[in-house]
Amino acid sequence: MRTKGIILLLIIILISAGCLQTNSEGSSGYSKSNTTISVSGEGIVTGVPDRAVLNLGVETRGNTSMEASESNSRLSRNLVAVFKGIGINRTEIKTSTLTISPVYTYIKKEQKIVGYKAITSFKITLKNLSLAGMVIDKGLEAGANRMQGVSFKFSKNKSKELKAVALKEAVEDATSKAEVIAGALNVTLGKPIKVTESYSYNPVPIYTPMTEAMKGVTPVEPGEMKLKAGVNIEYSFTQS
Repeated sequence: MRTKGIILLLIIILISAGCLQTNSEGSSGYSKSNTTISVSGEGIVTGVPDRAVLNLGVETRGNTSMEASESNSRLSRNLVAVFKGIGINRTEIKTSTLTISPVYTYIKKEQKIVGYKAITSFKITLKNLSLAGMVIDKGLEAGANRMQGVSFKFSKNKSKELKAVALKEAVEDATSKAEVIAGALNVTLGKPIKVTESYSYNPVPIYTPMTEAMKGVTPVEPGEMKLKAGVNIEYSFTQS
């Protein structure tokens, strides 16, 4: 009986040891089924923007909201007429702001309404960038007294073309890194398992001297913009 008890105890110990070994192997993060190499890549291309975006508007004031609104409407109509007269298409002009609000002051620490102001702003997207300076000058002559800056961007088609080039460079950059890492680790690089992409734009100013023909017109230069594509790629690999 004593011998049988010892044998049974040894069997239990061996089974327990086997279970511990199995659990230990199963928790490893280095099995061939889940080993990966994660890398990032970057591609940068430079291009000249083919769209200009201007924000011009008028702000008027009056003793009543109606007075402020009427004078604002008159100047706004003149402004739109000037834009169209320059050759800007109606589809390139968009009203971005239209507000009427009271103007306050403080008299003996008490807030009082002293009038009203009306603001109308227009967002103008130009396909012909050479008109940008003229739009600013003619707009100011027509009564525009608000300008919120000029920005440049790529059209949808040009952006698509540049993204494709930058993305290809980013993938090549990431793949090259993965191959170097795999070689250094003496493993065989497999297929990509997961890929994510991202894009960003960075304007690069270029200063061009004003020519004789440009004198009298506000010079507006688009310069160049950098489009950057980024990728994160996760590759599988196996032990060589």
